[in-house]
Amino acid sequence: DLVAERIWCYHNTPHSSRGVAPFVLLKGRYSCNELSPEWVVEETRKGRVTPDIKQVKERVEKLQGRSKLRYDNLKSVWEMQFGVGDKVRVKRPHGKRSGESSFYPVT
Repeated sequence: DLVAERIWCYHNTPHSSRGVAPFVLLKGRYSCNELSPEWVVEETRKGRVTPDIKQVKERVEKLQGRSKLRYDNLKSVWEMQFGVGDKVRVKRPHGKRSGESSFYPVT
């Protein structure tokens, strides 16, 4: 069952954003089943692994802050300014028929 194995690997691999595997954050211990590598089984037998939630939150906030800085510094992001009487295109909120424009006609 390849899908189950890949899902297990995803949940038990430390993520770069958190530094900890999702399973460990959720359960407080490493997973222990037939797919587990030997070192995971040994670590589980020693006791519960409790990640420092405060450290994980700090790490996530730090990465989110860096991501926000990168976004804020993008040159392609600017605030649009419209004046009274300017012509604008208004996009239709729902789908369109084949051959029709995605925007309402200008009147």
